[in-house]
Amino acid sequence: MRKKTLPMRCSAVGVHSRREFLQGATAMATGLMAVPLAGTEPGAALPTVALGPHRVTRLIAGSNPLYGYSHFNRLLNQLMAEYFTDERKKEIGVIPVGETYLSTDPPRMCEMIRRTRKPCLGFKILAAGRRCGAPEDVRKAFEFAFQNIKPSDGVIVGMYPRYTDQIGENVGLVRELAV
Repeated sequence: MRKKTLPMRCSAVGVHSRREFLQGATAMATGLMAVPLAGTEPGAALPTVALGPHRVTRLIAGSNPLYGYSHFNRLLNQLMAEYFTDERKKEIGVIPVGETYLSTDPPRMCEMIRRTRKPCLGFKILAAGRRCGAPEDVRKAFEFAFQNIKPSDGVIVGMYPRYTDQIGENVGLVRELAV
């Protein structure tokens, strides 16, 4: 009997397969590599990993904030949607690809990532904003992720730079912790 394979569904953003997701993630990572970031040294490159035939940064911007999904409340959803206009998305070089939220135990997730021979992308390392209470919490989340995944892996992180330079801060953490 032939096994039935169910396609990955992210139809709200037009992603219907793992291949489409990875193509979009690769394009987004390439865009992030090309964007000059506030608070960062010009020309200082992020660490990269191989993803298929492509090189992508170990930090990939997640899409939830881009679509106004905060996992918190309607007001923050609205603020995110107002902030991330189409013009601003283009300005920062982001091509949203969507994602699925899985509430898994981080040590178990990292164990599975380490067991997988191919490069993986860890996501929700900030627990949908629950690990963002203070800069030390964010640092600990990045440290945990990069200490517990393979050197060939990267992370997808949602960023909302309306009030602080989360992109620059996260880039700084990746440059320091993911080498």
